[in-house]
Amino acid sequence: MPVHVRGLAKTYGAVRAVQGVDFTVAPGTTVTLLGPSGCGKTTTLRCIAGLEVPTAGRITVGDRVVYDDAEGIFVEPERRNIGMVFQSYAIWPHMTVGGNVGFPLKISGRPKAEVEERTRAILQLVGLGDLHDRPAAALSGGQQQRVALARALVHEPQVVLFDEPLSNLDANLRERMRTELQLLQARLGFTAIFVTHDQQEALSLSDRIIVMNRGRLEQEGTPQDVFQNPATAFTARFLGYANVFAGEVADIADAGKVRIDLGDGVLLAARWRASEPARKGERGTIAFRADRVAVEPRGTVPPGDNVIAGDIEAAAFLGTFIDYTIHAGPLQIKAEGPVDKPFVRGDAVQIRISPAQCHAFRAADAA
Repeated sequence: MPVHVRGLAKTYGAVRAVQGVDFTVAPGTTVTLLGPSGCGKTTTLRCIAGLEVPTAGRITVGDRVVYDDAEGIFVEPERRNIGMVFQSYAIWPHMTVGGNVGFPLKISGRPKAEVEERTRAILQLVGLGDLHDRPAAALSGGQQQRVALARALVHEPQVVLFDEPLSNLDANLRERMRTELQLLQARLGFTAIFVTHDQQEALSLSDRIIVMNRGRLEQEGTPQDVFQNPATAFTARFLGYANVFAGEVADIADAGKVRIDLGDGVLLAARWRASEPARKGERGTIAFRADRVAVEPRGTVPPGDNVIAGDIEAAAFLGTFIDYTIHAGPLQIKAEGPVDKPFVRGDAVQIRISPAQCHAFRAADAA
């Protein structure tokens, strides 16, 4: 069942939490709303669920309009056939696991035998088949998350909304639950909208990612496209581009290439990412990832584009790589290097970044 959101807006007094958001979720796919706290992603999700009344716009679930400001349509949450998993899980501690999961069916008036049968079936599906009669208060965090998921799925919704459901789990459990969510969706075929501030969750779970900023849609695309081709400096920063520097457009080449003057004679070639052509002399911002910076001993790299001399300021061993902070002219550059060829503080080095891995943006897009 597809979901269509058109011109969605939500204001709280003078605060515009969501501003003209448009997107479509194809049937059986996962779209993730990604962004920092206060960007409007959870408000958007709650509007789709019917837990918030939008200020303007139109929301369609399948072929049914559940909200339309112009037509005065608002369908109550319980009539939208949408499941929702909250960040807090919202588990009732005085009930058993089975009581929690079967509660939506019970209050809808389903026969007792059907409630029992469907509750046991969905618990089996999420790996809690032997915990039907256990008190909910005796569950671990991961088990509570599964109970919340089972409760959202027990009435067989065709759309399921996830509001940062993995944020309270430890790293190993989060990784395992991401895989289990993908397997469940493949088996049950529901359409999913996922809200998170975690880029790894978004990249691993999504068919498409929508980056949100200040209530607006900043960028939309596949995980690979958004990650490899950020459209704005904001998207680059949020997706972990550790090196973001302001400068001035010094040269403009063919095929969308520019050189950004970062001061003290440091110029970096990059791909121009703004929709309008670059203008020589205008302010710009350049961004590149730490894992795309090659670090070599001073004097071993021939001069060329994006080759800069520097000195190691700090080196931190992080297991699979070494995290470097490098002083290079006016810049403090973050880099990642292999553990078998470590540098130490004070080492003279040269760094090299491929122009194809550098993204340049107009200064106005850097907020």
